[in-house]
Amino acid sequence: MHADGPALRIDVFDRASTRFPLRTLSRVISAPGVEWKDLAIRACLSVGIPILFRDEQGNCLGYMLHTQRERHDLYERLSILVTRTDGSQHYQDWKDAALRRAHLKFVHLIDHHLQDLRPATVIKAFENIWIQCGGTENELATLRTLVTGIAVSWIADHSIPEEVEGIDARYPFLIDISELLFWHLMVFWRFERPKWANPQQLASWLWKHDENLKNQAYELVWLLICAMEGW
Repeated sequence: MHADGPALRIDVFDRASTRFPLRTLSRVISAPGVEWKDLAIRACLSVGIPILFRDEQGNCLGYMLHTQRERHDLYERLSILVTRTDGSQHYQDWKDAALRRAHLKFVHLIDHHLQDLRPATVIKAFENIWIQCGGTENELATLRTLVTGIAVSWIADHSIPEEVEGIDARYPFLIDISELLFWHLMVFWRFERPKWANPQQLASWLWKHDENLKNQAYELVWLLICAMEGW
């Protein structure tokens, strides 16, 4: 991966190079084996484009964000709230309630008679349906990584540090937002029953829901802020 003026250039042996203008990118998800040049990384980070790296199974290995961003009102309000002595319990309550709502919405689509609504049971039911629909573990891992990419991009857009853990280790913000967005996306997956033959088609399907997921992230965070400010 090279920097090529206001663009990224991908050079592949025995194939023509491909250019991607930086202005068209909201994030970059790097496949295994891609060799990044320093200037290409700098080009992305200098304009606020986050980079995620995935492994051969599709799992997210890590990510890079530009650190010199002005703080956004969302971050300022979150940073105040999480310093409260009761902040961690309220944060956990918010996460549990949001996850339960997401699970209930999904269960409503798959089985009205599922009585055990514990997270582990719902996850198992989802995994069974995923397999029945022909989904693979690699596709599921890739999908989760792509959703994490959307979460990272949203965090960058709103100038929130990627680690609210940097404020307090009890708040794994990116992990939780990614998980909640994943379940929100699975409702669309269950409705639409998409089929994909390769990771590119999977990514194209997800791209259709990019804006919806970012709006959902915004709504989730404001629900957290409003709830904590009201407690």
